[in-house]
Amino acid sequence: MAMTNTSTATLIVPQLLKRGNYKSWSIFMEDHLISQELWDGIIVPFSADQQLFSESERRKRNAAALNAIKISCGPESFVRLKYTRSAKDALDMLAEMHKTEPETDESTPKASNPPLWVASTIVPELLDRGNYERWSIFMKNYLVSQDLWVVTHHLSTSVGVSKKEWRKKNAAALHAIQISCGAEKFNQIKKMCGAIEAWYELKRTNIEEEKSKTDNSEHHEEEEEEEETRKINSASMTILVPELLASDNYQRWSICMKSYLVSQDLWDAVLYSWAPAEVDTKEWIKKDAAALHAIQISCTLKKFGEIRKNTSAKTAWSTLKQKHIEMHPEDGPPRDFIDLLEEHGLPPFILSHHWVFAVCFGFYYNGFFCYSPLRCT
Repeated sequence: MAMTNTSTATLIVPQLLKRGNYKSWSIFMEDHLISQELWDGIIVPFSADQQLFSESERRKRNAAALNAIKISCGPESFVRLKYTRSAKDALDMLAEMHKTEPETDESTPKASNPPLWVASTIVPELLDRGNYERWSIFMKNYLVSQDLWVVTHHLSTSVGVSKKEWRKKNAAALHAIQISCGAEKFNQIKKMCGAIEAWYELKRTNIEEEKSKTDNSEHHEEEEEEEETRKINSASMTILVPELLASDNYQRWSICMKSYLVSQDLWDAVLYSWAPAEVDTKEWIKKDAAALHAIQISCTLKKFGEIRKNTSAKTAWSTLKQKHIEMHPEDGPPRDFIDLLEEHGLPPFILSHHWVFAVCFGFYYNGFFCYSPLRCT
């Protein structure tokens, strides 16, 4: 099958390499390779005090770096380097190919030729004017879930991690922020080397934009709200759920979302308000943030508004479920016994032996015995 000329995004770059975007593409690529420990010793030589790789490890890392480069190239660039076997040679070749071409200004696209910067599973909409508050919530929960939040608020000397580990975390956080920005916002931070610097620059510019806003008319505000709704609703996160949560698809959405959370070992964060005894507190914070992030980016703008102040996956899930029951009472109680146990966050031992507790004690809800023997099988 022939490759098309349509630029698509990956989790490495927000748009594939093509004429006019090499400079921004190279920034994304460098930060990604550093965050994956594929830069030193592969793209640039080791310094005298650094430990060399074994030949087997070098080949493995070179292949990983080369793969990242190739899948981030558009058809024209890919054809030129598809037989290249060295990641360094590939980057050198691309730099030579694009060194004389001007960088396209994609911060002010023409209506007939919009930039193909699209959202990823980090955020359902790229950062633009007017959506910083939502974007920052998505981004913070993602960074917390990946144990990267610390590098956006502390300098390397203030926490107990090695320089190598800090450099890796900083590159990973900076890369996540970069690929989650629209073209205009990316241009504001593209020369920054620190995640903390980029984070506070975006926060600062948002404050300035908020101050400069004028209360023109309700009509103008309604148009902005409609446009924001269109953007976030069009970014359907098909990797997590087949469609974003709206007012009429909760049953299907909740089934798909639960399956995803269970598959990622995140369902416990929906069940419990506290960390189980066997789970480390730091790991629980990451797990809860990951589950909350998955729920948030799988909601439409309206549904996200209902949970934007929730700080845990459990409260967010409960809020969405309660809102659904209020709109659709027929889907409310009486409920299944095991669902009630899960909702109240009872320990795994009780959940795994729920039939014993049902037989011994029974369970009543609004005057109705709601235990289903079918769940015992």
